[in-house]
Amino acid sequence: MKIKYQVFISSTYEDLKDVREQIIKCILEMGHIPVGMEMFSAANEDQWRVIQKQIDECDYYVVILAHRYGSLDKGVSYTEKEYDYAVSKNIPILGFVIDDATKWSSKFMDREEETLKKLNLFKEKVKTKMISFWKTSEDIYGKFAVSLGKAISTYERPGYVRANEVANIDAYNEVTRLSNENSKLRDEITRINISVSDNEEQRKIELLKTLKLNERVIPIKFTGNLEWNRGNKATYLKLFQIIAERLIIEENEIELKKAIALGISGQLDYNKTTPVPNNRFIEWMADLNALDLIEESQKSHSVSDNRKYWTLTDKGRDLFKNFRKLKLIDGIQENTEETEEETEEQ
Repeated sequence: MKIKYQVFISSTYEDLKDVREQIIKCILEMGHIPVGMEMFSAANEDQWRVIQKQIDECDYYVVILAHRYGSLDKGVSYTEKEYDYAVSKNIPILGFVIDDATKWSSKFMDREEETLKKLNLFKEKVKTKMISFWKTSEDIYGKFAVSLGKAISTYERPGYVRANEVANIDAYNEVTRLSNENSKLRDEITRINISVSDNEEQRKIELLKTLKLNERVIPIKFTGNLEWNRGNKATYLKLFQIIAERLIIEENEIELKKAIALGISGQLDYNKTTPVPNNRFIEWMADLNALDLIEESQKSHSVSDNRKYWTLTDKGRDLFKNFRKLKLIDGIQENTEETEEETEEQ
C-alpha cells in the first residue's frame, strides 16, 4: 500500500521561486503531495483560516529562509505565522536556511534595520530545531530529499492511501515495511551522491590551493639582452590561466613559451626564439602534467613537424571552464585588441 504524505512548503515567494520549484519537484518525484502558499492569497483572516486548515492536514512542514522576512500581518510575517502554527500543532519541521556566504541578488534582500532584526530572530528560532544550510536551488534538492526521508522514517504520520487498498491489512503492512526499506535505501543513495559531490568539491578546492601556493620565478629574455630578466614571479594558477586558452585544442611548446613571456611581463619585446628557459619550461609543464591538468597531444602532424604539442585534460578543461564562467559572471571582458596584436607579432 502506497502511503502519500502531504508536505506544506512555507517561504517568501518571489525571491525563492526556483527553490520552491525544486522542493515541489522533489516531493512529487518521491510520490508525495506538495502544498504551498501560492495556492492561496494571504490577504485576510478568512484566507489565513484556509492556510491553517491546510497545515492541519499536512504530515510535514518545510520552511525555507533566505534574505527576506516577508509580508506582515500585525507585525509578524506570514512565513513566521505559518511556522509558529505548525510548531503549535506538533507537525514535524524541516528547516532550510541559506548559507550566509552565498551570493544573492540585492533586490531580494531586506535592508531596513527593524525588518532585518525580525528576520534574524526568526532564523535563530528556526535554528533551534534540526536544519540544513543551502546555497542553490540544485543544492537544496538533494538535502531536502534526505531530510524528508529521515522525517518519514522518524516521525510516524497518518498520510493518505487509496480507500480500496485499506481492505487488505496484511498487504498494507507488508507494503508499508517495504516502503520504509525503500525510503532508507533512497536516503542512503542520496547520502552517497551528496558525499561524492562534496568530495569532488573538496578536491577542486585542494587543487586550487596547490596552484595558488606554488610560486616560481619566471626568467624572461627580452630582445637585445643577453641576460635573463628574473624580476617576475607567478603562481602555477597564473601559469595555467595563461596557457589554458591555447590548449583548448592543442599548442606547440614554442608558442606556449611566447604566451608565458607575454602573459607574465605584459611586454611584446620578448626574445621570440628563446623567451623563457627551456629547462624551466619543462619543469612547469611537468608539474602541471603531474596535477593532471595538461597532457601531450596525441593528434597527428606532418612528418616535418617535430615540435612537441600539449593539450588540456578533462580535469584541466573543467578548471579552465570554471575560470571563464566566473569571469563572465563578474563582467570581466577580455582585451581582444591586445590579443590580436600579439597574434600579429607571432
